[in-house]
Amino acid sequence: IKSMFAYELANNEYRYTENLKATLDSVGLSYEQIENNAALKNGLNLALKRYEYWLKGLNIYESIK
Repeated sequence: IKSMFAYELANNEYRYTENLKATLDSVGLSYEQIENNAALKNGLNLALKRYEYWLKGLNIYESIK
């Protein structure tokens, strides 16, 4: 589940748009479905944390170029 969300966050350019709805639409899920399913909610939260960690690393790298 985490991998699915991580892939779609990158695929939908979440870095630029911060539009979570586009990511959820791409996997056919709604906010309500995520909120009502502990596994989906946990997977999305893990993917968001992973994505944010990756962005922090990217920002550090870009600042030292």
